[in-house]
Amino acid sequence: MKQFETLLIEKNNNTLTITLNRPEKANAISPEMMDELLEIISDLRYNSEIKFVVFKGAGKHFSGGADLSKLMEQFEAGSYTTAAARLIQSKGLEITNKLEELEQVTIVAIDGSCIGGGLALALACDFRIMTEQATISIPEVERGMFFTWGSTPRLINIVGVAKAKELIMLCDTINSEEAVRMNLVTKVTPKNQLMDEVDKIINKLDSSPFMPIRLTKKIANAASIGLMKNVMIYDTELFEQSILSGEPIDEMKKFVNRKRS
Repeated sequence: MKQFETLLIEKNNNTLTITLNRPEKANAISPEMMDELLEIISDLRYNSEIKFVVFKGAGKHFSGGADLSKLMEQFEAGSYTTAAARLIQSKGLEITNKLEELEQVTIVAIDGSCIGGGLALALACDFRIMTEQATISIPEVERGMFFTWGSTPRLINIVGVAKAKELIMLCDTINSEEAVRMNLVTKVTPKNQLMDEVDKIINKLDSSPFMPIRLTKKIANAASIGLMKNVMIYDTELFEQSILSGEPIDEMKKFVNRKRS
């Protein structure tokens, strides 16, 4: 398998495990990681040998979300223009759309923090397994943004309109007990049993013929995402207009400066 800078790739029979590998940055999603995620997910579309794809994070966390410090570096260098912001969002939307449309069954193993863009990846997958100590949060509104990458309609599809508004607008951090209660995650497990639980799901799925599983995924997605796609086409344009207001840049600067101080 190809070696990546920000991802670890491990193949075991018909299962591919993709590890977000920036533990020193809580696996924050950098532009480089976005490029590599898009590459590996695009390649998987044509790989019939792989039937199951597992995402996890290196170190203590699944993902701290988008790497805003990288975006601020681009802004200070003059390369993070409104047009560039729209294209980055377009790439994020392409990643989550392609991930959602994979024929493989996708499973996310969540430990530690799963924030913003990390949750966007998880929402595009079929199964989400969470440790008892893990937490989920969507801080985008506090950063002057909305929940992008097609994630707002996906979240609504999973937890309902009222709960999605609550999670996005209030920016509260939720624990595993609340996450499973609202069907945001499939199952909660002790920390030391996280990957064992992932293996159990894969073994259970692998004991059945894969064709009806693959078809069920396609039918379920087709039944649930029709209206969502109509909303997603505006995602990148809305983000560009948000950047034009200046508010997201100001709030991201404040956040990055707090982290640096």
